[in-house]
Amino acid sequence: MRGLSFTERVAALKDIYMENDSFIEIEQHGEKILLIERNCPFANVAMKPPALCSVTVNFLTMLLGFRVVRKETFQNGDGRCVFSILTNKPVDTRSYSFLHEK
Repeated sequence: MRGLSFTERVAALKDIYMENDSFIEIEQHGEKILLIERNCPFANVAMKPPALCSVTVNFLTMLLGFRVVRKETFQNGDGRCVFSILTNKPVDTRSYSFLHEK
């Protein structure tokens, strides 16, 4: 992903999970970008405290260079995870530290 523009990284993001994965969707509404997961490969583990989910949030943040937060979760009964890419909150990926979700 190095060397790609932000738009190109977002476009490539879906295929990182699995090429043509029908359970992953990217929605963009102006500045608002959402990654929607309708299937969790770690569902049994993720239903407990979401330490594993923090890895995903941090990975996406590092990959995209912007803070990522989960807005909907399987743990809360939403039936999916929705990650919001906060394009107004860039991060310095060279000095970024792992953040644990609560």
